[in-house]
Amino acid sequence: LALGEEIDRSRIPEPFKLDAEWAYWVLESEAKGEFDWEDPKLRELFEAATQTPYYLIWGDILAEVSLRVSKLTEVNSFTEVGAGRGDLTKILLDKLRRESAKTKLFLTDSKPVVFEAGKECREAFPTVDQETVLWNVEEPAPAELKRPSVSPMLVYERAMFIYSDVAAVENLAQVADILVLGDYFNYTGEIFAYDELFKKIGANPLFYSDMKAVLDRFYPHQYILDLGVVEELKVPYVSVVVAWK
Repeated sequence: LALGEEIDRSRIPEPFKLDAEWAYWVLESEAKGEFDWEDPKLRELFEAATQTPYYLIWGDILAEVSLRVSKLTEVNSFTEVGAGRGDLTKILLDKLRRESAKTKLFLTDSKPVVFEAGKECREAFPTVDQETVLWNVEEPAPAELKRPSVSPMLVYERAMFIYSDVAAVENLAQVADILVLGDYFNYTGEIFAYDELFKKIGANPLFYSDMKAVLDRFYPHQYILDLGVVEELKVPYVSVVVAWK
């Protein structure tokens, strides 16, 4: 699909059908010469993606890693950047509720939709201390996240840097003592189909080497959770990175 070839949809394995639908949308939009980010079809695809086995597993891993690291380091707050509609947020909130954790959680995003997500999350998980803040990570961190009472802070994200500059790490570092990053980091430099499709919508491939160069300025300690996948399956991506000061 990335090469523009016709594919018999009946031959697409079930776990990849949603990815294929997204690829078709990208190619059709490219043919029309424009990308309509408000296209209801795109919204349906994104909402469906959050409920696929891969996304649910990925979300559970990110939430579990964040929770376990928080216990080891006694953080006072979590902050999710790029929270959007709160799909990943709810996974962590469920874990916090089950453990009766007292750690505060900030939901942040650059778009006002995060306030709707925040309202839903507070209603669904009333026992967890939550606060919703508008934050474009390409700008300095807001005052709410700089309060001494919420430090040390763990900041986590999923699939945000695909659409943001890695330089935004500098703004995250203003408040984040620990980062848990979930993204499509190209570790080997080999261009795969996903990179080709991302380029078509104006998103450059997210190379781990570029991210590491910025992380090294603020976070001397880094760990790639799924590096073994690259070595064993020969795919170019890693998707869970933990960094700490």
